[in-house]
Parts: sequence; structure tokens; C-alpha cells
Amino acid sequence: MEELSLWLLGHQDYQWLSIDQPDLEHCQFRCLITQLTPIHHGWLPYAFEAVVRCDCPYAYGYPFEYTETVNGETSILFRNDGSCHEYLRPKITFTANGSSPESVSIVNNSDGGREFKIENLPSYSEFYVDCNNGMIYDNENHDFYQGFNMTFPRFVQGDNELVVTGDGSIMISGRFLYNVAG
Repeated sequence: MEELSLWLLGHQDYQWLSIDQPDLEHCQFRCLITQLTPIHHGWLPYAFEAVVRCDCPYAYGYPFEYTETVNGETSILFRNDGSCHEYLRPKITFTANGSSPESVSIVNNSDGGREFKIENLPSYSEFYVDCNNGMIYDNENHDFYQGFNMTFPRFVQGDNELVVTGDGSIMISGRFLYNVAG
């Protein structure tokens, strides 16, 4: 029991928790276990009652990756399968085909025509957009903020009709958010 309690309580950062229950097999929670109370039957401890603190009021789906090739102006239908009415703010990776394009943009027609755009791009082979934390970076420390319109992509629940302009491939990755409680 002591080793189990040390393992459950021995974290400073949120940890992934999966619940072994048929209706929750598709999702996980990010939690900290802050308190354990042993439950006894007679003199024998057989379980713990735990105080669990989650990092948000939703459950997370398992990680996904969605990749499309982009050549000039490309229409993409991206489905946000999450069940909560929050924006999905994923990570996006742009990979250039050969030479890097001078500009890249994503217009989300399902979000009122909201546009993410970077013009006068520095030479790159791959760069990353962390929409949740508001960061654009690559492995060579280029400045991607020159010519950036300061609008990060976000995706509404359900279908997102995107128009992506550039040359290469785009990968959208992250976790969908789910409502799981009444």
C-alpha cells in the first residue's frame, strides 16, 4: 500500500488518467492525485479513496494526426469530433516541398472566414504552430513573426471548411475535448 501511495502521489505535474469503463474508453483525463485515504475491511486495507484534481472540466481524446498535401490553394474538410463547444487549438506542422513558399495561410470558412497568414517567410523545411500557446517556431530559430497577422488557427466543433494556401504538407495534431459528465 505504501508503494502504491508513493506512486500515485509522487508527481508534481498533471498525469494522464484512463478510466477502465466502456463509455470512457475513448478519452483520458489530466489529473493530480492530491490525497489518499486507505479503505479497510477489518484490519486489511484493500483500496484507496482518492482526491483527484483535473486540469480542466473536460476529458481529452487520444492523440490524433491529420495530414494533407497542399499545392497552391487547397480545400480541406477537417472535422473537430470533440463534444464540447470550445474551440480546438491544435498543433500544426507545415513541411515545404522542395523550396519553401513565400507565404502560408489557413482560412477557416466555418469560423467566419478567420485567417491565419504569414507572408515573407524565411527559408524553412518545416515549421510548427502551437495554437494553444500562441507560438510559431522551427528547429533553426527563424523569426516567423515578421509578416504574421497575429491570428492563430482555431477549429469549431463539427466540420471546418479550410482553404490552405502554400506548397507542401500540413499536419494538424492534438486531442479532441469531450463532455463526459451530466
